[in-house]
Amino acid sequence: MPPAALTTWQCPSCRGVYPDPQGNGQRYYHVCPPLSRLELLALAPGELAALYTAHGINPLVPDALDELARVGVPRVNHRDENIDPAYRGEILAPGQTPEEETVPRIAWGAGRLVR
Repeated sequence: MPPAALTTWQCPSCRGVYPDPQGNGQRYYHVCPPLSRLELLALAPGELAALYTAHGINPLVPDALDELARVGVPRVNHRDENIDPAYRGEILAPGQTPEEETVPRIAWGAGRLVR
């Protein structure tokens, strides 16, 4: 069977760009990375303070921002295309490409856009 045509997608949540399927025909299940140190610095002071509190980090220590970045703060509308571990439905055969709505994913986020 010839490999599927490559379509390049962009995640509107993290702005990541990826082909799906991959060049070897495998499906790619995108997961947004947590907020980076620079993205954390760009947050409004109140948002950052709330994150420190939520994760039990003292914002007055010198490496507080680094510690918050190590915790892995998920971005708003993060996308995780991995199949939901609670899913007990039909398992797909290799090469099957279901419509996104037919197999529940962990988090759809803001969707994905053809680039």
